[in-house]
Amino acid sequence: MGHVRRKPKLLPNKLVLIREHLGIVLVDMARKLEAGSGRVSNYENGNSEPTLMELLVYARSGKVELESIVDDEISLDSFRKLLGKQNRRTSSRTS
Repeated sequence: MGHVRRKPKLLPNKLVLIREHLGIVLVDMARKLEAGSGRVSNYENGNSEPTLMELLVYARSGKVELESIVDDEISLDSFRKLLGKQNRRTSSRTS
């Protein structure tokens, strides 16, 4: 029998949080992913899932671990804090 993979329920919300944290619109994220904006919209609406390589682009862009994006045990509030911490580290290095 085949194994059914659980879809991460919080994934679409976390993708939106990363994009908003970066201060970019769908079209800009699509450029980063080398994808169409309709595809990115589908990821962020939960209609489809990004590839592993696209998730890696999101993770690197947001400076978060890939696991934190796909792990539903990491709440949206905790994920927001992770994004904020990364932002503070980056700004303190450039000061």
